[in-house]
Amino acid sequence: MKGIILCSGIKTKLDPLNYTCPEPMLPIANIPLIEYTVKQLVDDGIKNIAIVVGENGQQFVDYLRDGNRLNCKIKYYFHHKSAGTVNALLRAKDFIDDDVVVISGDNYFDFSIKNQIREFRVKRYDGVVFTKEVENIWEHTIGLYKDKRLVRVIDKPKINESNVAIMGIYLFKEETIRGLSKLRHPDKGENGIAEIIQNLIEKDAHIHSEMITSECINIGKIKNLIQCNKYVLSKGTEKNIADSSSKISDSTIGEFVSIGKRTVIKNSKIVNSIIMDDCIIDGVEISDSIVGNFSTISGNGKIRGVFGHKSKLFITNR
Repeated sequence: MKGIILCSGIKTKLDPLNYTCPEPMLPIANIPLIEYTVKQLVDDGIKNIAIVVGENGQQFVDYLRDGNRLNCKIKYYFHHKSAGTVNALLRAKDFIDDDVVVISGDNYFDFSIKNQIREFRVKRYDGVVFTKEVENIWEHTIGLYKDKRLVRVIDKPKINESNVAIMGIYLFKEETIRGLSKLRHPDKGENGIAEIIQNLIEKDAHIHSEMITSECINIGKIKNLIQCNKYVLSKGTEKNIADSSSKISDSTIGEFVSIGKRTVIKNSKIVNSIIMDDCIIDGVEISDSIVGNFSTISGNGKIRGVFGHKSKLFITNR
């Protein structure tokens, strides 16, 4: 089995961070999200991986290279960001000569799928979709069921017919991906994965729905990115992390804070925030925030928010 990670889409809900950094390259506890995804696939025995990238895709290549550091082989496919999920998969068509795990690149998950892969092969499913019960159904692709069988998928429904969300992790047979070009609207857009699943359902394919209870976080919103950083840090003995190249003096670093490389923090207090590389923080209190690379925040006040790369702020609202 091979793995495909879809990283070519761009969502504006993470602006201004998205202007210079693709979502899967954003840091979670000082490690880009994409690295967690690749490591999880490798742990599950999947070491031949394709990553479909879009704008700023060279960042993936520069960071992951050929995958050797993570004990895998990585091949890259560049894809226009607006051409849709189906076309993103078709971009990697020559890579697919085996069944595949398909993962949305903006999802964090830390559970094994070895058992599901084994069952997929033994029971000869046409596809497996991983699902989870959620509250905010309007933010997800939702599955509708009849007699415990998945019968329909709806993207961001307006009516509450189900609270079971499709979580961006899928297993597909090789021929399923190769047959995508026959879909009615292969360029439908970002949510084309729903069309893939619905097309299989209508063909009476054997689709298994795997309910998960483990954490699975889509970082496509600022609050989710901060939540994901908090979740990963909470699993460790230390509830914050700072790169050894950063310098911190006369400051209080609270829980669930990650501080990147070469950052200087003086006379400040920071809680529940992500401070990226090469920042200068001086004399301020920061909470529930994300500060992009090469940013400077100084003054004598309190602040919370999202600040893109190279932001410069002077705060005076003590």
